[in-house]
Amino acid sequence: MQPKLFKVLVGKEIRDDFNDSIQIFSPINNQIIGSIPRVKNKYQIDKICHEAKEAFAIYKNTSFESRKNKLLNFCELLNKNWDEISNLIVQEIAKSKRDAIKEIERTIDYIKLTIDEYEKMINKQPMIIDSNVHNIKGKTGKFYYEPLGVVLAISPFNYPLNLLMTKLAPALISGNVVVYKPATQGSCLGAFISLLLYESGFKNGEVSCVIGKGSEVGDWLIENSDINMITFTGSTSVGKRISQLNPLIPVSLELGGKDAAIVLKDADIAKTAANIVKGAFLYNGQRCTGIKRVLVDDKVAYKLVDAINYEINKLTVGSASEGNFDVTEMISANSIKYNLHLLLDALQKGALTDQNIRLINNNILAPIVLYNVNSNCKIYYEEQFGPVLPIISFKSIESAIEINNESEYGLQASIYTEDIELANKIAKSLDVVTVNINQSPSRGPDIFPFGGIKNSGKGMQGIKEAIISMNRIKGVIEND
Repeated sequence: MQPKLFKVLVGKEIRDDFNDSIQIFSPINNQIIGSIPRVKNKYQIDKICHEAKEAFAIYKNTSFESRKNKLLNFCELLNKNWDEISNLIVQEIAKSKRDAIKEIERTIDYIKLTIDEYEKMINKQPMIIDSNVHNIKGKTGKFYYEPLGVVLAISPFNYPLNLLMTKLAPALISGNVVVYKPATQGSCLGAFISLLLYESGFKNGEVSCVIGKGSEVGDWLIENSDINMITFTGSTSVGKRISQLNPLIPVSLELGGKDAAIVLKDADIAKTAANIVKGAFLYNGQRCTGIKRVLVDDKVAYKLVDAINYEINKLTVGSASEGNFDVTEMISANSIKYNLHLLLDALQKGALTDQNIRLINNNILAPIVLYNVNSNCKIYYEEQFGPVLPIISFKSIESAIEINNESEYGLQASIYTEDIELANKIAKSLDVVTVNINQSPSRGPDIFPFGGIKNSGKGMQGIKEAIISMNRIKGVIEND
């Protein structure tokens, strides 16, 4: 595949100056797949954000129908360009073509649901609070949603289209303008999407795509005084830095996770193992909602290990460029290195495995299951974000709850059991936002509220919650 030159939309301008560009390499073969004009200094960042603020003054007054039509135009362009988009996802982040197409389909659904949800919300405006509610004679409050202004959206590599649009769609339909920075590994797609947004009607500065390394431009974006809200998906360390650098504006942070699958002794072992393997190894475990550890009653621990090993053997392993394999290339050599570090550390400290450690071609680590994992192992606590699954035994439900809750993360958990009443009781004791019964963690359906506590995030998402986070309440009080 020949390297491609990607133009990029920045405000009203489509930039095509490749004299100063960033090069993107594919994790599949470590070859250059694209070059994109980049932003590299504070002056450029300040100019982009200031022009976005000027665009907001106009865009916030556009009609719902106008904004809706632009987003629907964009959905049509996603459909029209699905082959090019899915090929880009395959080449840039080594996701299978099958899963890339699913991401496009989900994104289109998300945008349309966002439009519908926003319309429901504005149709209920104004919210009226009068003397029938507060018992104060002659005072009526009318409350409206108003967009915040310039939204800075920073998206991750693992869902470069879907998680980008879960930020852009709620912002744009509400009347906000957006400055967005895709992950470096995802910038080719981010640039291409900016051109589709321009073609769909966002031509007056409503959208700016900033291409550049986060280490170079991130702080300038976060600290810029024209930014009114930040929505970020990525590492906990960067999320904490965002909160420190700009503490006075609204932020929505979707960060790391150490989601546990808690398996009770009465669980259907075969079904549970199949579900755990799917939840743990989808896109090589590179998901915040992936199962990152299994907590299992010691009475059925070895039975579960055998069943998971059986399911592991069904997984197909190969290059994303050569077929729809279950396990493909990881995003970088550093990710491979980190997972191997956690894996070897656990083996040195008493953990066992029935698989051989296999590195295949460029950046493929074959899936591996660790059992007899103890609290001395780094993988007991640390998020691996890869195809290594630790299994930890417990003697009582109370100890399983304790193991889950001592984690620094608090995103989701799963409970596998035939006793639904007990599962609901346990769920109330888990320090996570969402508990799944007999199913692996998931970000969807997108209409559900979604978020994390502790080092897993700040603020709630889901369609309605994302819209609310990007609006403020404007009150008008009438006094008779």
